[in-house]
Amino acid sequence: MMPLLFSTLFSGGAGAAPPDPPKTPVSFVDGVALSNMAANGVQTLTLNTHQPGDMIVAVTANRELNAPPALLDGYTEAVSGVSLGTSASGWRGFRVQTKLATSASETISWTGAYGFLIALRGARNVGRVARTLWAAAFASNWAVPQLYDLDTSGVGFLLSGLLGGEGVISVTAPYHLLTPSSTARRFAGFLAENALERGVHARFGASGTWNATFWSVEFLPFPPAEVALPPGAWRLDPSRTQAGYAAWRGGMTVVNSVGGIDYQGFVPTEKSFSSGRRYWEVECAGEYGANANYNGYMGVASGEQVAQSGAGNAIQFGSIGWRGNGDIWSSDSSATGTRKLLSRPTFGKGAVLMIAFDPATRGLWIGKDGVWANHPDTDAPTYASSAGSVWYPFVQGRDPNEGGTLRSLATQFSFPVPASCSPLG
Repeated sequence: MMPLLFSTLFSGGAGAAPPDPPKTPVSFVDGVALSNMAANGVQTLTLNTHQPGDMIVAVTANRELNAPPALLDGYTEAVSGVSLGTSASGWRGFRVQTKLATSASETISWTGAYGFLIALRGARNVGRVARTLWAAAFASNWAVPQLYDLDTSGVGFLLSGLLGGEGVISVTAPYHLLTPSSTARRFAGFLAENALERGVHARFGASGTWNATFWSVEFLPFPPAEVALPPGAWRLDPSRTQAGYAAWRGGMTVVNSVGGIDYQGFVPTEKSFSSGRRYWEVECAGEYGANANYNGYMGVASGEQVAQSGAGNAIQFGSIGWRGNGDIWSSDSSATGTRKLLSRPTFGKGAVLMIAFDPATRGLWIGKDGVWANHPDTDAPTYASSAGSVWYPFVQGRDPNEGGTLRSLATQFSFPVPASCSPLG
């Protein structure tokens, strides 16, 4: 089967401040793609409309296998993964890999069913990378994995895609679906330029309900800038940021980008407090659906809970978890936490959570987007536990693209610090 040539696309940008002299924005050159294939086999693609020095991006994938295709000779992996299929027919494995072209013709061969090969001009480095695993994905509303700390100088380029699904019918800005449209069947690519936003949210419509794996990669002409932790800010503990999470913003943000559905780990801060009523905020990440609430929890964990260093969300030893559906969960012992309250504020993508905690009473107050459920200055706590003496705020990303950014400094807050509280940081 002859490959399909995509010839009409655009150049893009994404971006931290570029070094002097200014760099030319990364631009899309051209690409070739396989049509939707019914089965794995030896596949070949050739691209010959680029120049030596262009970055070649090869995306290869298979059907009914829970491993990615082999790494191509001379290429470096950017990101890979498998979908969360429940049977052989549900598996899809993929690999995104790059190399700098040494000639004006590039041919790749692999064993699989899907793939495309594109050239980007001006790209020399891979920047931010994310992938998101889904199972039983929504039929009409899937999320492009969110990249944080994108370079905003207008020189970079975003490439995202999916593996799985019955087909893609639309992509929200800033992404554009790769042409020709037949590449949207089961294995799709999206291009975007990003000159302004540090974090991009985008969704695309799909016509099916297959399990799927999604990925996003930023391409830059220079190495991606590291984001420094602001002086005095609290960081989420890198030693307890489990494999299911990707961390950004100097360690203030964690998002479930590889953990999949119902990934139950939570990430505590690396520092704790044991006195003084403290206030902090969590900016929720993610695009898990039109108006969906988070499946996971935000809250405060006791030192005894953190010492367990487990992958679950037992909410033990006095820890208190506020779930996205408005429930409050806790336990004063080693027993798994139970629901203590319901019908409190719900939260999901983009919400800013307000949290206050008093170690003296083990009381937790919660609020969202400027409105308190119980005000720390005038009201009793939303919930108070009866165990624990040392406390760690925590963030959880239980489902794909869920997670958040911990705000611990007054300069980071969206809302006033209650008079009875001091900032966490």
